[in-house]
Amino acid sequence: MPIPKLRHLRTSRSGTHLDQDLGLQAWEGHPGQMAAPHRHNELELNFVTRGTATYFFGGRRIALPTGSLIVFWAIAPHQLVGASPDSFMHWVTLPLDRKSVV
Repeated sequence: MPIPKLRHLRTSRSGTHLDQDLGLQAWEGHPGQMAAPHRHNELELNFVTRGTATYFFGGRRIALPTGSLIVFWAIAPHQLVGASPDSFMHWVTLPLDRKSVV
């Protein structure tokens, strides 16, 4: 299955097309399904503490069961395409540019 086209792209200083800059952030809760793939220039850590979550990466679906930790450079288009009703996750984004955390 091909990767769906990215939406709302902008160009960063380096010329890379990005959806957004997230910087250093953390969230927790029930993961909501994304309408379209996105990408950003941070490392992203996702930890599934309950249930399952399914991502679309590189033309394939990846199911993350309870206890899974996935770490990836979010410049690669990714999309949360499903989650079990009981799922609960933690997300952290870590900027690769030190100016983002000062």
